[in-house]
Amino acid sequence: MDDVKIDKGIPLPQKSTRISKGYDLYQKMEVGDSVFVSDSQRTMLHDAIRSMEGTSKGKLSTRREDSGFRVWRIGRKERL
Repeated sequence: MDDVKIDKGIPLPQKSTRISKGYDLYQKMEVGDSVFVSDSQRTMLHDAIRSMEGTSKGKLSTRREDSGFRVWRIGRKERL
């Protein structure tokens, strides 16, 4: 291991996952906002909400449109 160079001051890139991308989009939305997404993107949004907050029930509503889905943010999770 004598030939391995140690680098200093190299920042660790932020981890970005499918779930975090969905949650980032959800966080930007206000109640009443909607987005048009593909089937896989719709699943990503629902998975993100379930993963980060426990459940997406009552928070998102989805309707099929021509070539994908429209997803509305319809509420906020109340914290006790």
